[in-house]
Amino acid sequence: MAENKISKKEKGLDKSKENLAALVEATPLLEYHKEALTEIIDKDALLITARGLGIHEILHSLIRVYHAPENLVIILGTETDQEIWIRHRLERSGMKNTPKWITSDAFDVPARTKLYKEGGVLFVTSRILIGDLLHKRLPAEHVTGFIINNAETVQHSQQDMFILRLYRDKNRTGFVKALSSCAAAFTQDFMQLNRIMPKLFVRHLLLYPRFHQTVKDDLAVVSPTVYETSVPLTTLMEQIQFALMELIEITIRDIKKLNQTLNIEELNTNNVLGKSFFAIIRTYIDPQWHLLSSRVRRSIGDLRNLKKMIDGVTCYDPVTYLHLLRQIWAHRSHGHEGQSDWAMMDAAESLYQAAERRVFRKKENKKDSIKTLKPELCPKWLALAELLRTCEPQGAVVVLVEEERIRKQLEEYLCLGEERVHRTAYQKLFAETEENVDFPEEERVKTTAPENSLSPTTFLVSVSASNPFAFEELLVEVRPRSVILFDLHLSAVRTVEVYQAMFPQTHVELYTLMYVKSVDEQRYLNAVQKEKVAFTTLIQEKASMASRNDWDNEMNIDRGESKVIVDVREFRSDLPSLVHKRGVDLCPGTLEVGDYILTPAICVERKALQDLIDSLCSGRLYRQAERMSLHYETPVVLIEFSTLEAFSFKNKLQSEMIQKKTITRLVMLTIQFPKLRLLWSPTPHATAELFELLKTNKPQPSLEEALKITEKELKHEGGSLDRFNSKTMRFLEALPGVGTHTKFKIMRRFTTLRDLFLAEEDVLLDVFESRDKTAAFIQAARGPFERRGKKRPIE
Repeated sequence: MAENKISKKEKGLDKSKENLAALVEATPLLEYHKEALTEIIDKDALLITARGLGIHEILHSLIRVYHAPENLVIILGTETDQEIWIRHRLERSGMKNTPKWITSDAFDVPARTKLYKEGGVLFVTSRILIGDLLHKRLPAEHVTGFIINNAETVQHSQQDMFILRLYRDKNRTGFVKALSSCAAAFTQDFMQLNRIMPKLFVRHLLLYPRFHQTVKDDLAVVSPTVYETSVPLTTLMEQIQFALMELIEITIRDIKKLNQTLNIEELNTNNVLGKSFFAIIRTYIDPQWHLLSSRVRRSIGDLRNLKKMIDGVTCYDPVTYLHLLRQIWAHRSHGHEGQSDWAMMDAAESLYQAAERRVFRKKENKKDSIKTLKPELCPKWLALAELLRTCEPQGAVVVLVEEERIRKQLEEYLCLGEERVHRTAYQKLFAETEENVDFPEEERVKTTAPENSLSPTTFLVSVSASNPFAFEELLVEVRPRSVILFDLHLSAVRTVEVYQAMFPQTHVELYTLMYVKSVDEQRYLNAVQKEKVAFTTLIQEKASMASRNDWDNEMNIDRGESKVIVDVREFRSDLPSLVHKRGVDLCPGTLEVGDYILTPAICVERKALQDLIDSLCSGRLYRQAERMSLHYETPVVLIEFSTLEAFSFKNKLQSEMIQKKTITRLVMLTIQFPKLRLLWSPTPHATAELFELLKTNKPQPSLEEALKITEKELKHEGGSLDRFNSKTMRFLEALPGVGTHTKFKIMRRFTTLRDLFLAEEDVLLDVFESRDKTAAFIQAARGPFERRGKKRPIE
């Protein structure tokens, strides 16, 4: 039987290689695409390319190579939008039976089992895949391999790493191939690559930066003609940008000065301009948040607002930007950390005045100060209108912008003119709050874009639309003569280069619009430099890496017979993966009581900090503790903190009042349920270690017994839990011979305590099911009482 499975896999892999040869011949791939595709099929490797070089073309090719009944290949790490676009591309290329996306709503258990047997390539959600692997609905031995898309995100997902560990635990011959186009994500920590590759179970690293020789040669054969349009900032925009840069530098200096322990190298002006700045520094700030002073917390919040304002200078029109500034200005003194320091500086006053002058022109009257709505024209809008007048006669034009809101606004501007755009924005944002505003007569207004100036051959697309690949799709469908990058992105420039190389018959003219000496220009240059440094670091690490990066140490775990019963809803968290990594087998099931059953006596209800607060407020935790006490001798509430949270109740989103109420309710809960134990854990890793210690030398739980405890059985055994008096239950527990299950038998069998104490011995033996326990109870209930203490004299 084993030989048949191996031979079937070998036949499938041989056929995949034949499919690869045919695919390379039939598909119009660039040489570096073919080279990378051949390498990653031959090896278990992590492929990292520069942004915009078309790594999805390699993913499409891998799907077409392995999509056959002889194979069963699972794709991880793909978002829903990407999956829809991939299937659309495959259908357009002629594939009739495209890979299916398996979700719990679309496919039940029998349907999924049938799909697994049919083979091919499948997209499966992580939670479903974990359950199917643990329940053996999908035997790991039958899986040909895994393709990991967006590997830079998978490294932070314990669920996906858990899936790969389950797979490698049973299947050492299948393949794992990981793809990523974000080199910087693998160089954020010291020697991060050497830690990630064993967890992905790949042995080789493939790097394709923009300066790779094959990439340079491919893109140099036919390259687009590039025209750089430098747009100068207006005087008021320069004033706003200068003031904001000054405020950002002061705020960063204050943060470093006020807290010496917060040593963050990334905290500098250049990095603040980056898109993912706050996502990066959160990993440093959140664990120390409770140690920071209120002024440092306020400064961090100020930095976030200042970044939002400086990004909006070149992004928003003057009316929208003034509204954004006023919103932040209005809330500067209402935050829970106190009034912002930057708002009282001279630079802030200069910033506010310049933003108002971009929208209003003031006229001093004898009685009132009248403002005339006369917004400043956006220089980029004027430059775009001029470029369109030049490019539209030559053929189709594609304009790329950053946000969907900006795309709609540009369409309105090109069709109706800037005056109508500003009027619409003003009516929407300021009509109810502004007074003494004079509007110029419409017939006197000169527009830079006449009505209906948007040609039918001009297409505007945003990179933040629901379809992340809308730009690439539009290029292939429209085959434009000109491409205008209204917002310059590194990946967009390379996408046009790749498109030109793949379709050399259509020569493309690429126009870029960039504000001179602006934060946009600095952000673009920083992105180029950051990617170059990241690839240089990866190349050096690859050179010093062992020739064979072995992941066998990840699998050398002695599992034994230890097991834990886990509620299937818990697989959304990282804890099951970490418990399994410590050599404990997991038995998934739908539990009505508890989240984890460690032993026949220990039941654990896991609570994150916010969930704990909500459960205490709603009373849900009281009911959960009551149910656990009903069926288990040692009920446990696990209070688990995140890796990015401080191990403290002092949370940045909670007030002192909430913290005090939470502690008070926890104390009342432990008083109400004396057997209840609270387990505190700083991280999921610590929780997994605690579980292992609690299970030491203890019997293993039974999944069948745990699944018997359902709401239906509770009602069948005597109605709701509120039927039993908690004081009576605690009294019975104090009697000799009465255990957790015995007390409920007693309360269902006898109406009063008198009936219990006067019952015959045979009746009690039927309840206690043990002669020793029955004798101990009779001795305590009917034996002579010993008086303790001195008799109090009668006065």
